[in-house]
Amino acid sequence: MNSGPGRWLISICDDDGLRYSRELILRHADYKVVSVSSNATLEQLTSRPFDIAILCQSVEAERAERIVEILKRENAAIRVLGINSYPTRLRYAVGVEYESPGRPTALLQAVAALRGEVRRSA
Repeated sequence: MNSGPGRWLISICDDDGLRYSRELILRHADYKVVSVSSNATLEQLTSRPFDIAILCQSVEAERAERIVEILKRENAAIRVLGINSYPTRLRYAVGVEYESPGRPTALLQAVAALRGEVRRSA
């Protein structure tokens, strides 16, 4: 898969191990990734026109909602992927558009689906 324009993802996770492993999985699939904790600065969150924001289940719902507001204010076209997402009552407030379990294959399939790409199962 080619790394072309518009392939930037931001992965937001408060678990260092999950954040690092997801970054490796996404980079291995040729995505350009910025991985941050939910305490990221405004500059980190808006450093690029991200195509997709990936929210880990480790991010508190209220904080996730604020982060999504910032990302969408900077880029209304950004898509939001929740990993093992938030309970239904919070999903709409947070802005999750697509949910995925945390398994590597499921993560890559979810990112591809949000980008409108077709991926073969691994």
